[in-house]
Amino acid sequence: MSIIKKYEKTSEQLEQGKMYLSLIHGRKKPDENVEDWGFDGPFIGPLSYCHITYMCHVKLAFKDGINVFDDDAIIIKDDLLYYDGNYYGDWSIHIHSTSKN
Repeated sequence: MSIIKKYEKTSEQLEQGKMYLSLIHGRKKPDENVEDWGFDGPFIGPLSYCHITYMCHVKLAFKDGINVFDDDAIIIKDDLLYYDGNYYGDWSIHIHSTSKN
């Protein structure tokens, strides 16, 4: 099991003011014709940073000091982000905030 799995969060578990990688527009296969926008994946974090090299290697550093550089748990494959057996067409790195501003 990937170390990243322990950092998966649901929207209810997100901490205010912390940075997360959110995975959206999911599908099971890269060529799957998804209805609507596909499914939402997990939030991963809190992060210190996320670094992507040449649109193929995803490197994560977590707030507790764990760095994941060589883990194949998150990769970019067929122009999609691949994680935990699913492909995501969109992903976002954001600071969680509950304010409406």
